[in-house]
Amino acid sequence: MPKSTSAYDLVIVGGSASGLSVAVSSLRSGLGLIRIIESSTAVAFPELVGPNQLDVGYGETVSSVDVDGDLLVVTSNKQTYRTTAVLIADRRPVANWKPPIPVVDSPRIHIDSCNVHDDDDVLVVGFTDHAVELTATMAAGGARVVLAAGGLDPDKLSPAGESILRRLERERRATLLYRSVPDQIGEAAGFPMAYFSDRRTPDLQFDHVVFASARTNLGPGDVGATAAAVASGHLFFVGEPTADSTAPTVPGWRVGTAIAEACFPELQLPERPTSIEKRQRHGGFIAELREEHYNATITHFEPTHSDWWVLRVRPDQGDTSHLPGQYASLGLGYWEARSTTPSTQTRRQHRDS
Repeated sequence: MPKSTSAYDLVIVGGSASGLSVAVSSLRSGLGLIRIIESSTAVAFPELVGPNQLDVGYGETVSSVDVDGDLLVVTSNKQTYRTTAVLIADRRPVANWKPPIPVVDSPRIHIDSCNVHDDDDVLVVGFTDHAVELTATMAAGGARVVLAAGGLDPDKLSPAGESILRRLERERRATLLYRSVPDQIGEAAGFPMAYFSDRRTPDLQFDHVVFASARTNLGPGDVGATAAAVASGHLFFVGEPTADSTAPTVPGWRVGTAIAEACFPELQLPERPTSIEKRQRHGGFIAELREEHYNATITHFEPTHSDWWVLRVRPDQGDTSHLPGQYASLGLGYWEARSTTPSTQTRRQHRDS
């Protein structure tokens, strides 16, 4: 088996959102040689590979991680790498995972994968990086995607996951429901019907529904890591830390910082601002978002009671006429401060029911 002639700074096992985030941020911060090992034929966000000149080995699976002097040795089915640090960025699905809501038995309802065609309407249900990965994959396949991500916290996503999510929303390639998830998935005329009790979201019918399953941490045994490799302090795993973890396990949104602090103290990784801090720092950017995304103005608002508001809306272009079966959705951008007083501007979307 051939061996690499140069020692790497970092080897990342898994081209997930977390793995790509660490690769990009580490390269920008000064690391020279970074290798991503991906067992499949594509990483989570292929559009990040070229612009960031990422070094990816496709179709590679890791069989062992050991120690050789001051370096770790990673052996795959294709090559052996000597590296200062290793990040295991893969996580495995939870065994026998089931959707957390009632779901009708249908071949159009999937867990973690789905073959889509142009113009398919697809609902992705989930609120993690994995759900964003699925949303990006469906959108790249030409589908019209809605991500039902009730409870999603953008600050808990990896930087790559957050960036791609914003891009999908900005480019109108995905519709994001930040606070809504369906209560159940039924069937109408052979197609999945998502039922929402949230008054803000109407019941919607799709060609396919895809659930992003829960993920669980990998451990040293999953990658053949020796006790010496674990004890080195230079082997990291992505995931929420657990009490019985035998190796450093760090959430995907801050694993890059943890690796830099432990292995490359000379790097100056910038602090990742929260969504609120971004809004505070980028007033001009927010103005651009408003200009780009808002396309109507509320001209009358009458809060009859908590469940019944009367609004009149003037679109910037066109009119508000509808055909039977159509509806309009009003929404504010995620960057807006939350209050009980509606903004005088709003985004209007049309979608056939």
